[in-house]
Amino acid sequence: MALPRRLNMAFPNHSPPPGAKIKLLTLLPDRETALAIAVFAGLVSAYMSVTHQPETYLQLTIRSSVSSYVQIFYDIGRGLNEDDSRALPLEGGQAFQALRFPLPDRPIRSLRFDPLTAPGRVVLREATLFRSDGSRPESISLDSLRPTNEIASMRLTPEGLLIETAPQAHDPQTTFTLRGPIPPARHALITTLALGVLWFIGAALACSALLVLLSTPRGKKLAAGFCAPLPASKLHQTSLAMLLLLTLLMFLRAPPLLTRPRFWAEEGTVWFQHAMTHPLISDLFFVFPDSGYYVLSTNVAALLAVAAKKAAGLQFAPVATTYFAWLIQLIPFLIILCFKSHLFKSAWRMAIGYLIILFAPTATGELWLNSINSPSYLGAVAFLMLFVDSSTWTRRTTWIMRSLLLVTGLSGLYAAVLFPLYALSYFVYKERERIVQAVLLAGCFLIQVGVVLLVHMSSGLEKTRISNVTVDSALVNILFFETVTPLTGEGAARSVFRHLGLTHALNLSTSVPRAGHVTSAAWIAFFVIATTLIVLSARRLASESTLLIGGFVTYAAVTSIGSLNGIPNSRYAFLPGAVLLLLLMDSIGSARRRFIAAGAGFVLAFALVRGAALYRVQPFFSGPEWSQEVSMWRANPDYGLRVWPVWWADRIHCKP
Repeated sequence: MALPRRLNMAFPNHSPPPGAKIKLLTLLPDRETALAIAVFAGLVSAYMSVTHQPETYLQLTIRSSVSSYVQIFYDIGRGLNEDDSRALPLEGGQAFQALRFPLPDRPIRSLRFDPLTAPGRVVLREATLFRSDGSRPESISLDSLRPTNEIASMRLTPEGLLIETAPQAHDPQTTFTLRGPIPPARHALITTLALGVLWFIGAALACSALLVLLSTPRGKKLAAGFCAPLPASKLHQTSLAMLLLLTLLMFLRAPPLLTRPRFWAEEGTVWFQHAMTHPLISDLFFVFPDSGYYVLSTNVAALLAVAAKKAAGLQFAPVATTYFAWLIQLIPFLIILCFKSHLFKSAWRMAIGYLIILFAPTATGELWLNSINSPSYLGAVAFLMLFVDSSTWTRRTTWIMRSLLLVTGLSGLYAAVLFPLYALSYFVYKERERIVQAVLLAGCFLIQVGVVLLVHMSSGLEKTRISNVTVDSALVNILFFETVTPLTGEGAARSVFRHLGLTHALNLSTSVPRAGHVTSAAWIAFFVIATTLIVLSARRLASESTLLIGGFVTYAAVTSIGSLNGIPNSRYAFLPGAVLLLLLMDSIGSARRRFIAAGAGFVLAFALVRGAALYRVQPFFSGPEWSQEVSMWRANPDYGLRVWPVWWADRIHCKP
């Protein structure tokens, strides 16, 4: 039965010619090598299981009368010193800010809190310990805080603990009186060893079973079918089932987000708040000064939330933003599923593409189902479109894809900065549409640059952006957050840095302001990153790997320069990390040497297993119940509605 023309456009027949070789089958090892691979997989898995430990964070919700820095000192057995401390900037004003300080994985005997570096007043609303293993946050009583240096007064107020420094203070200090040492967020020794043994046995057995299966005639036949490009007759039959499966996996990550939607941070306190108090046109072109660029998708989501509020009530407002973000997060899957791609040529590549978007260790819960982080997924859409074959598009498809690309370019910087790669792709694929796409994104880039300059000249960009960036610290941060972390997860990445002797360099590179230069570590980072990219590059310059490497370098540079405090962690590392995993996937079939392809496959498999293990364990999936917040607001219209995450200080203020 012939397929309809529209399906033929979306699911073209890619059947390989008779006698075509399937490259992956040439990677199958002999028995001795297979045993070595299984043992190696078990040892690496056991090592990562033992070294990966939950992390602890101290969250301070604070307001200051002056702009300054807040510094936390922790005594881990060496007394209080500058090396065992973290500092974060604090903006002066009436709004509370949430400052998050990572704590070391050692018992902490005492905590010193330096609220300012100049005379002034601060109000400390709460101090909370969070653990990355998902356990319940633990509050530290404000009564336990004692003045130790240059503090004029401390007293409890309805807003929190008011701390006033001495008139000529330059180093005011306070100390938390702890009931006992703060324990590290570690598993017990027996539990850790047991998990390590189980990981070793499980990984070794799984690897062995897979290799044995692939060595059988039936396994080779299955592998050949899985590695070969899919014909349209099979692809369109499974597309709906695959889409439903991906939707189910998205739902299972955090079911309450879809069953009981919420606002996330500035999504509620800035965008929704602005949309309620301004006309439609003003909100459609709204630019949040702290970010400095134009985000069309978030503006549209805020308008939908206001429409939901007017139509069904305030309790339904976050339904609009959450489900709007969910639809955007589905688009990357649809790009892989529905369009002929130069990158996703076969079933196994498509499957790995889905898994990377879902389970990349850098796909942090901070990005999940909220409209202020939808630009990250729209950036993924623009990057995946870079590899879509446009030569078979109809006129209608062409204009739909151009419109989608325009939306991605006007929704943050992640898509707009790709215009040089779209221009380069013309020389790779010789498709005329690439020139049009490059021009569209170049126009979006100029618009975004213009917006940034206007914001900078008027209200000024957030001071924590760009000002703390140095080349040496940027290279170290790229190596840690965007190269090692995507392969192992952040906890294991810290263990790797500790064993390589780079922990001190990482601490200096993430301190605010930068506490010193890390030139030697920067050269090491540059060598490791450059070597990795060269090893993973393909034989031909005009290939997918060249575009993937260009995408990684572009995103790594942009996030290192534009991230808060010049630290490309958490949400900033998502796209560089995902592109690196896609490069590993591409190297399996296009690497220069057989052992490189095998190594790329193992590292990619390990990264996805680590990401799957972290998929639902996130400190971001907790916060106030929106329905309860609305009930409290109805009882008292002056009540400020709280949003997620639980430590977010600002609130939404609505009129009845």
